[in-house]
Amino acid sequence: MSAAVWDVTIEQGVAFNRTLIYKDSAGNAVNISLWKFTWAFKKYHEETVYHAVFDTLSLGGLTVHPGIDGQLNFVIPGDATTLITLSRGVHELKGEPGDPHLSIRLAEGMFYLRKKVV
Repeated sequence: MSAAVWDVTIEQGVAFNRTLIYKDSAGNAVNISLWKFTWAFKKYHEETVYHAVFDTLSLGGLTVHPGIDGQLNFVIPGDATTLITLSRGVHELKGEPGDPHLSIRLAEGMFYLRKKVV
């Protein structure tokens, strides 16, 4: 199964809330409650700027809650989005279903930050 294309736009200073649902090829929700995830943001052709590894923990203001119904809930509070400096680039979201040698690319796409107007 190929990765979903998910273009992400975050408003600087505004809370970011999104829910993704991971389904298998038959359209059934997958239990991802015990998975670990990596969400990487990069500038084009450069090193990773922000690289987060998480399960149900909060990391740097980003909270992700994976569930048995395939839901992956992303929450970044407004005060944390204020700290983001990468204005645009690419991102990729990967999941690891328990085997450290198996990684599944769930989503990839463009990343945009709408700068806060002061």
